[in-house]
Amino acid sequence: MQPMAKTIHTEMVRSGMGSKKLTAFTVAVKSQGDNQLFTCAVLVGDATDALDTIKAVYGREAQTELCGHLSTKLAAQLKLKPGKPTPI
Repeated sequence: MQPMAKTIHTEMVRSGMGSKKLTAFTVAVKSQGDNQLFTCAVLVGDATDALDTIKAVYGREAQTELCGHLSTKLAAQLKLKPGKPTPI
């Protein structure tokens, strides 16, 4: 296992996600209150989980759009934690 992949796997086990494959998705977010537009990265199992996680943190009224995904190497460098959105 490569060092970066090992880091991501270690975070999965620590978070109780077992061996489920995680992907670092990027999501554009527009908050309703102050009309700010920003992008978040979130490490989750699938695209639906990414959007649900973002809405849980920033509110159901926030507008979200899936932008893409990040490499395992970049996700490790950003120190993404499973299920925790990180503004990028």
